[in-house]
Amino acid sequence: MASIKTNSTYMLVSKLSKTVLDVVAVMLLARALSVQEYGFYKQFLVSQQILTAVMSLGIPSSTIFYLSSERKREYLANVYIALGIISILTILITPLSAKLFDLNFKTSFFTTNWLELAIIYALSVFVTASENMGLRVPFSSCQQYNQIDSRVDMI
Repeated sequence: MASIKTNSTYMLVSKLSKTVLDVVAVMLLARALSVQEYGFYKQFLVSQQILTAVMSLGIPSSTIFYLSSERKREYLANVYIALGIISILTILITPLSAKLFDLNFKTSFFTTNWLELAIIYALSVFVTASENMGLRVPFSSCQQYNQIDSRVDMI
């Protein structure tokens, strides 16, 4: 079982490297793209963040709880099945969401490229939900958190 220090270090390195890569990517893209191309890039990011937030359905948080229990292997298979189903649903709703984004942003970018966007959106949902799978939180810590959380809900 991994210690809290190991988990904290893992999370710190993970979040720090993601932040550094995001800053570097924005700097490079701002210099390499024209104003219109950068606008399309930002529109794509907004659409991707909206769909990822909606379609992840709380799975990133639940993976920490369920994968910390003694029945980790059973839950891991269930998480992958759920992520597969949600990714397929994301691909299926992408044409509708592409039309909505086109209406909102007054462009035809999303309906023109809906298949590529569907794959990117589905992978984003999968990656967002699976980033917490490497953590190993002691199951007793999760139970203590739930007891504290239920007491707060009663107040």
